[in-house]
Amino acid sequence: MAPTHRREPLIRLRFSAALAGTLMALISGLTLLTTQPVVAAGSAVDGSDWGSTGTLASNSAVTVRWDNAGNPLSSVVYRDSRQTVPHTGGSSYLDVVPAVNDAYDAHFGDNNGLGGMSVTVSQTQNLVDETINLSIKGVQGGTNVIGGNSASYLQIFECWGGLTAAGHPDTIATEPDPATCQVGGIGADSRGGSASLSEGRYVGKDPLVLGGDWLNYYDNAQGDLPFTSIGGDTSGSTAKRLNSYFNTTTTNELSNVVIGADGSANRPFEAQTGAEAPGLGCGVRPNIASTPTCWLVIVPRINGVMVSSGPIAPSLWAQRIQVKLGFRQAGSTCPGGRARTLIAGSEMLNDAAASWTPGVCNAHKIELGYTKLGDQVARNQFETGSNQAVLTSQPIPESTPAVHVPLALTAPVFAYSLTYQPTCVDISPAPSTDSAAQRCGYANLVALQQDWKRAGTPVRTLNLDARLVAKLLTQSYGNALITMSGMASAPWMLAQPSNIAGDPEFVRLNPQLAHESTSAGSPALKINHLVLEAVRSDAAAEVWRWILADPEARAFLNGCPDPNGHVIDPFYSTRTYAGCESEKSTLVAQAAAARASTQKSANYLDQPLTYPPDGSPYPLPTWQTYKAPNSSELPLTVVDWLPTVNSMTDSGRDVAIGYLPQNSNWCDPAIDASCGPLPGKWSDLKIRQSTGSLGLMAVTDTGTAARFQLATANLCDSAGTHCVGASAASLQKAATQFAPTGTHGLLASTGKADYAGGAYPLAIPVYAAIAPSMALVDRRAYASAFGYVLDNGQRPGFDVGNLPPGYAPLTANLQALASKALMTLSTAKTAPRPTPSASPSGVGTPAVPGTTSPTQSTSAHPSTSHDVIVTTPQLVTVSAGHESWAWYTMPLGIGIALLAGLAGPFLRHGFGWTLR
Repeated sequence: MAPTHRREPLIRLRFSAALAGTLMALISGLTLLTTQPVVAAGSAVDGSDWGSTGTLASNSAVTVRWDNAGNPLSSVVYRDSRQTVPHTGGSSYLDVVPAVNDAYDAHFGDNNGLGGMSVTVSQTQNLVDETINLSIKGVQGGTNVIGGNSASYLQIFECWGGLTAAGHPDTIATEPDPATCQVGGIGADSRGGSASLSEGRYVGKDPLVLGGDWLNYYDNAQGDLPFTSIGGDTSGSTAKRLNSYFNTTTTNELSNVVIGADGSANRPFEAQTGAEAPGLGCGVRPNIASTPTCWLVIVPRINGVMVSSGPIAPSLWAQRIQVKLGFRQAGSTCPGGRARTLIAGSEMLNDAAASWTPGVCNAHKIELGYTKLGDQVARNQFETGSNQAVLTSQPIPESTPAVHVPLALTAPVFAYSLTYQPTCVDISPAPSTDSAAQRCGYANLVALQQDWKRAGTPVRTLNLDARLVAKLLTQSYGNALITMSGMASAPWMLAQPSNIAGDPEFVRLNPQLAHESTSAGSPALKINHLVLEAVRSDAAAEVWRWILADPEARAFLNGCPDPNGHVIDPFYSTRTYAGCESEKSTLVAQAAAARASTQKSANYLDQPLTYPPDGSPYPLPTWQTYKAPNSSELPLTVVDWLPTVNSMTDSGRDVAIGYLPQNSNWCDPAIDASCGPLPGKWSDLKIRQSTGSLGLMAVTDTGTAARFQLATANLCDSAGTHCVGASAASLQKAATQFAPTGTHGLLASTGKADYAGGAYPLAIPVYAAIAPSMALVDRRAYASAFGYVLDNGQRPGFDVGNLPPGYAPLTANLQALASKALMTLSTAKTAPRPTPSASPSGVGTPAVPGTTSPTQSTSAHPSTSHDVIVTTPQLVTVSAGHESWAWYTMPLGIGIALLAGLAGPFLRHGFGWTLR
């Protein structure tokens, strides 16, 4: 038996070259990324609970009550003599006509039988232009009529602040002044007709104005009250469309929030910043009249009470609920910044960049300028050497040296606003027997009555498969076709399902919507196509990759029918009929006959389409036109009928506010000079859908969808067996399955959908691509900025510097790539760049600078390409605390690396230190 040698306890450190390298990384601060675990979803109030339902919690949500019980001090509106009512010469709440106060107490006070009115506001701080959710409870006077108005209703709007006695902006006011409120433009949910007075800026015969400075407006003698802007200017008449600050198109007010039979309501509300509402100026902007705080104001109304007065009339203003809102500062440079680093590219990083930029400024005094560019334009600029820092979801070609740093996980989504309208709600009298209910498609009267309780409520769960999306993208629903008065339609057009709710495939995937009405006026009637961006993007490429990877969807694009015999609009078909070869001859003849029977544009070239489409993100062939007989109007084209928007941010916001773009109104210069030159143009009336009758869907990104609290479709396999929605968890699950692309060692989707495993099939990473030829000092500035992004910037939250809702923290495999990339940026030798040449795509786009090199401009230049979305750097500066790396860490790390190299021969022979 071998002898046992006992030794004193010791710690033996055996160094190797690899360990020395690791030490260098530790001292440089870069192993933060390799040792940091994947950031999991945080608490329920940090926004990490965002998902396909569109709802999320925040750490600044508040609940306020009409009776003030438990209200924060800023939301207390006294219902006694302590409330002095503005513009009344000092009158108090007790000076309101007693019958009015009594009626309000009975409908909204704590003794109303429903516990009293309360409103929960989902987010009140760190706001940008976004949607906040308002949950209302405990209101007496709800409706019992489906789709009808209620005896009690709410008017909701935004105000910027207070006024001094002289009428000037008061920056320290503790409550809003009614003159500063964006109301009277009339919201899309207006009752219309005689309600114009109660929804406008009128005081009517409110006796409280007789003693104040609004006396001349008593009985509406001088019309409606002017709006006082944040700059101190006053508007013209809003009712007469002389208000230059807001109107019915731009206002975010809700004019008629209907209360349900149970005393509740739930509504989204767009919190507008100074960019959307200059008169409000919410969110500080340098050198522009603006304010860090604004107010959400809710004025309850009662049918028959002061019907000729609007919500800012003193007696009604005295009944308000108010909530103070804090907005993120915008548009500022980095004060005291020691470096300015610019980066351009992927629009999908828009919301994350707005949060990270101020955090990077505070931590490292680096002004990180972010400019949205079309993805391919950004890559073209990088390849030609005109830009040395871009954001991309597809790798730079291997022939061009690049260091790729993964920064975020995101995805394109199909966001929608849909309010439920069951079958037969528009018939009178309402069904009252089982047989009448069965004629409406229900099993019995009880089933109908249960379903009708959902009328007017938002749909929060909706499933799509790849073939349904293909139908929406190819004008394959009847109501997506041009349908002008007197226009003749070919037989094949009349045979198309009118909208998605009338498609049996949709009903199969969404049995909960089997009774969604498809009659005229139904919200679902409007979902027959998608609101799309005009810019070629990696998001669009990912959508097509997903569609084309699905055999059923690809076959549909090729001209094959679905199981119900529904075929693609023949002008969008590839005409290959791959997937239904046995039916090809019949289908070829049918499609040819359909195209021949259709009136087409004179210059339309009838050719098959290819997918993914070449030259645009989504196909839009101008096969269909309309021209009124004997008119001077220009032909109405598909491009007018289904116009695209500038970006996915725009498409998401349009869906959130209920706006469906459509240039179907002829604008005659003889009537409106802005319609010139002759003969005129097709224009958009910009009418919004009512919040109680919404039916829109768009392709947007997860960040935009979360910001506007939009529900997004779950994506399903073709059998409908497994469906998965976009969420932080489903994006991370997909990212764990990313595989090397073969280009620069980057990771990307394999193209294989894992619905059963809960992986969202459209998840994509966004990388920063940095030229290794950049000066070392500049590369280190980027490494410092990205180091912040990959640490604090991966922590979910609403504070500046955090990862905002709509993004998922990077997974371990992506963090490992990031760690290696930051090491390369900080230490690699400068590599030569290719000689700048013409863009491979032929797009002559000026550079958007990526460094602070004196040979480069420090401002972005507009591109000649239509792919450019925004050319002004989007800079946000608000402080957020974080430790920064000391100046000496990199030199010290390099020194240790050199020592490790010198010690190599000793280390290979097992030299060790023993610590006793």
